[in-house]
Amino acid sequence: MLNDLYLSLGEKGVAKNGGVLSNKTILEHHRLIHTVLEQAVREGMISFNPADRVERLKVEDKDAHFFRIDEIRAIKKAMREEDAPIKWRALVNLMMDTGCRRGEILGLKWDAVDFERSRIHICRNVQYTPDRGIYLDTPKTSKSDRYIIVPSESMKLLKELRVWQAEDILSKGDFYHNEGFLFAQDDGKAMHPDSVNSWLDKLNARHPELPKINPHAFRHSMATTLLANGMDIVGVSRRLGHAKPSTTVNIYTDFKIESNLKSVCVEMVAGAGLEPAASGL
Repeated sequence: MLNDLYLSLGEKGVAKNGGVLSNKTILEHHRLIHTVLEQAVREGMISFNPADRVERLKVEDKDAHFFRIDEIRAIKKAMREEDAPIKWRALVNLMMDTGCRRGEILGLKWDAVDFERSRIHICRNVQYTPDRGIYLDTPKTSKSDRYIIVPSESMKLLKELRVWQAEDILSKGDFYHNEGFLFAQDDGKAMHPDSVNSWLDKLNARHPELPKINPHAFRHSMATTLLANGMDIVGVSRRLGHAKPSTTVNIYTDFKIESNLKSVCVEMVAGAGLEPAASGL
């Protein structure tokens, strides 16, 4: 029965987006079932744990997808040429420059932006579940609560966003519920995390010459760039907000850098407001 279950979980259409569940997600289902049945063994309800006898589940390691510097430039150019809304230009640039998770970016409020020091405070995280809807939570781990230096380009866009948003709030009057978010729905409330993916998908559709864009690829791009430039694992782990450096090691130790990437790493690191070979922020 368990073998049949795991096979069915790998079929197309099981995932909420209509796709397939990853081997890692199926393995997490197995671990939960194993824990429950192990408790049943301890309580004498069953004589053995049947989850011990399922066919071995394999988890395939996937290379972290990241953008080259020319691809980053192409994405920025596409947004400029089509005069994308300031909200989206600021949001995408901030993801590029900070490596933050999409929920962390959507959780930003203006009290977390320090224009004098050119930094942001990651202290909130927007989440969504079918039972709770959109809600505001703390960052993923205790180490995820952190300050991040932001380069001048993104800070300039945030200033433009603040001016635009102030005018937008005035024009909407009582319709707008101002909760202080940098990036909000039309009524001022927190945005659905998947709306970021949806907008990027539409950008891809309008510009088929661009690489496939997803929010997490910006995070991988920042991490691989910093590692290629010589930043130590601890420093990269702090910037990404990982719970421990070993998490960073597991994800990025074996990443492959194209031969021309090192030559542009200093440019990307400078754009992120960091010093080459910095120990972390």
